[in-house]
Amino acid sequence: MNKLPENTWLSREYCNRWSGRLVVDGKYVKVKGYDKKIPFIYGIDYLSHDIPVGVLAPSENEWAFNKFFNLLHTVRYPLQIVIADDIRCFKTSSKTDLSDSSDTIMP
Repeated sequence: MNKLPENTWLSREYCNRWSGRLVVDGKYVKVKGYDKKIPFIYGIDYLSHDIPVGVLAPSENEWAFNKFFNLLHTVRYPLQIVIADDIRCFKTSSKTDLSDSSDTIMP
């Protein structure tokens, strides 16, 4: 496993056919070491169906979405629009971390 490249590096170096339209969602999953299920927050590119980034976090909060949007920036995702069903936590984080992009948030 140590010889496998890190996923964020692979996305940054080899993926460039993203549409910029990102569907963001989260699912609670069981993770060893946690008593309760924790959220896996991920984004799916609307046209390619690729998952540029995903984040496991102790809860769905501003910190988790800040990390999510920072990873999007790291992989050079050309964000144009975010589509999500629940935007309470990431409205602030998306504006903070992607203030130089033309992001739009749709509930």
